[in-house]
Amino acid sequence: MEEGETPKDCVVREVEEETGLIVRPTEQFLILHEYYEEYRYTSYYFVCEVTGVGHMNLTDEEKRRGLKPEWIPLQDAIEMFSKHESYADVNEEKRGSYQREYMALKEYMNKDIYD
Repeated sequence: MEEGETPKDCVVREVEEETGLIVRPTEQFLILHEYYEEYRYTSYYFVCEVTGVGHMNLTDEEKRRGLKPEWIPLQDAIEMFSKHESYADVNEEKRGSYQREYMALKEYMNKDIYD
């Protein structure tokens, strides 16, 4: 989050920057806290409604890593992120991000938000 930004403001900005879609958060369903030696990392998860199309604005690092938005079925995403432990000895950053997304998707499914 940028200074003075609420979690809802942040999700709207980040989704547009990373996907080009304009969204309206309809429900916050999860907050995850990760603790590291020197800091705490907090992730906020929202259900959002797409309301329009804006402009993607990836950072140089995101461009370098080849990030691009891709819609995949929810069950495919759960399956992909469930493999987080397979990255433990290879890429700790990827393992952590996959585990975080897997936990959020499982929570989403358990909350009966998904139709």
